[in-house]
Amino acid sequence: MELFYNEFLTNNFEAAPVGSYTWQHIVFSICCLLVSAGLAAILYFCAGKGKNKDSVYNVAAIILLSLEFIKYVVIIIAQGLDAWMVDYLPLRGNTMVTVTIPLLAWSKGRNRQVWKDFAMLFGIIAGASLFTYEMLFNHYPLLHFNTLICSLTCSIAFFVSMYILFTEDYSFSFVLVKKSVIVLALFTGIAYFVNAMTGSMSNPMSDSLNGANYMHLKYPGSTPFNILYEVFESSFWYTLSVALVNLVYLIAASFVIALIRNAVYRTKRK
Repeated sequence: MELFYNEFLTNNFEAAPVGSYTWQHIVFSICCLLVSAGLAAILYFCAGKGKNKDSVYNVAAIILLSLEFIKYVVIIIAQGLDAWMVDYLPLRGNTMVTVTIPLLAWSKGRNRQVWKDFAMLFGIIAGASLFTYEMLFNHYPLLHFNTLICSLTCSIAFFVSMYILFTEDYSFSFVLVKKSVIVLALFTGIAYFVNAMTGSMSNPMSDSLNGANYMHLKYPGSTPFNILYEVFESSFWYTLSVALVNLVYLIAASFVIALIRNAVYRTKRK
């Protein structure tokens, strides 16, 4: 029991980390995305082609929140409150879905469409992050609680985004993109505040030695933020440039999906 606790739940494991971009990492990530996309396709074709989409969103939201609750309890008990505050709040591109998908499932009115668009965008980002989440795979074994819970979260988010895509339950109108930008700005502001407030906390296992680094606003964790850090180093201009890059990502992704939507619509009219 003690061996399981140390190897699976704490940072006192002896197993070797997966390593980013190793064949185990790549194969594992591909399998997660294929299962997610396949399940979305099966539900679409075998469950009325979107007629039960509200039920799908509700179940996905319940599973995500349950996973978050389990994660918080385990992390606080096994790794401490500092580790939870520094590394596990839903303030990263791949974990914002734990907020947006429940809002999608249970909100009403026109604002619900904003959450659908946002969940679709960040579900795709969460899926892609399985390949780029160097901090996770460089520090933890494949069969570790942190690796599995993060991969499950990203996979469910990718499943929801694929289901929204299959059912064409998205909009990406100009008005909704503006609201999505406001939501992103809100998340960025909260992330900046938490980064500042946790400056005295640390989680050595993840290299977070000077507080949280949500949304890479303090220092980089991947490209292109590494390039920006070389130019601006740790300064206000680096933080501002990261926020602007995230904004460009959002607008560019919205534009691409809007083009796809219009192309599909024109094809159906012919």
